Amino acid sequence: MLSHDLKLPEEKRSLFKGYLGTFIEEKEPGYPEKAVIKRIEEYSPHFVSTIGDVCTETLIAAGSIPNIAITDDMTTRQARTPLIIDGAIELHANNPQGMITQDAWSTIRDAVNQYMLSNNTPIHIHIHGEEDLLTLPMVLEAPSSAMVIYGQPNVEGRSKRGLVYVEVTEEVKRRVRGYIDLMVKPTP
Repeated sequence: MLSHDLKLPEEKRSLFKGYLGTFIEEKEPGYPEKAVIKRIEEYSPHFVSTIGDVCTETLIAAGSIPNIAITDDMTTRQARTPLIIDGAIELHANNPQGMITQDAWSTIRDAVNQYMLSNNTPIHIHIHGEEDLLTLPMVLEAPSSAMVIYGQPNVEGRSKRGLVYVEVTEEVKRRVRGYIDLMVKPTP
């Protein structure tokens, strides 16, 4: 659990550009979702989480409802129609751009615990702010052998867009802890 909020320093942003898992490029409409769903079927994780509105929406449309979805009603920092996941438990947290707040991390931890006790009822975490960095606490809070999926938009100098899936292992968690260690306590 965090003892304080974390902020990604501007000078370390470039270190966060890599992929935590396997990148599936959008070569044609629907391709990355089909490839990720095929990997879900092969890997058969007991827990699947999505981070991002488009990622969550496209996987649901392709027939895969995540156990925990984290969205912020934005796509590439543009407002969009809020996503509704039928039957999901709704949670809310605040998380400004470029940060991981105690509130968001705590909500993710609570959601994972609640999901494990809920007889498989999906949980939808609505973020007030930005969800981009919340892949990190989700990977750390998810059980081993879980799958965390996030979208990779064509922004900030990237020439490709698609989906990234992370098969959660102790090695991946170790790498994520390294990213967390690069973040700092925000100044008031």
